[in-house]
Amino acid sequence: MMPAVVSTSLGMVLIDWTSAGICRVVPGVAGPLCPVGPEAPSFVHQAVSDIVDHLAGNVRNLRDIPVDFGDAPPFFKKIWTVLRNNSNPGDIMTYGQLARAAGSPGAARAAGSSMRANPVPVIVPCHRVVGASGPGGYSAPGGLDTKRHLLAIEGVALRLSGRTGVK
Repeated sequence: MMPAVVSTSLGMVLIDWTSAGICRVVPGVAGPLCPVGPEAPSFVHQAVSDIVDHLAGNVRNLRDIPVDFGDAPPFFKKIWTVLRNNSNPGDIMTYGQLARAAGSPGAARAAGSSMRANPVPVIVPCHRVVGASGPGGYSAPGGLDTKRHLLAIEGVALRLSGRTGVK
């Protein structure tokens, strides 16, 4: 099956899946639209619809979308699961807070590494994780502009400096 490529407020977004769940979300891709085919599982149709709606400003909690993390390291899977299950649209947390919530105090840098490796941004809302003294980074195309855009959809204004990274 071909991955879907859909038009969103982030530009074109590729969404790929396995039989177990969504395995890849890539914002900022080039290429033609490629809708989800009728042979795709129903969860894929629902996931694509929910992601497109969320990015259009109809904010949703996307934690019910099935995800397939494949062979990612166990620590990364744990961090992604904790973030996904413990944040809601409009929430932010620091890398250190995320590491503590995952039972690994002192692993803020490792939590940041897991955010960079996140295969399903938006579904696992890595844009909600900021540095203790600023916005942190964002490895998806568009970098911090994309992070700012995703947070703005959820009602959070991100600035480039400041103690919490938000205003």
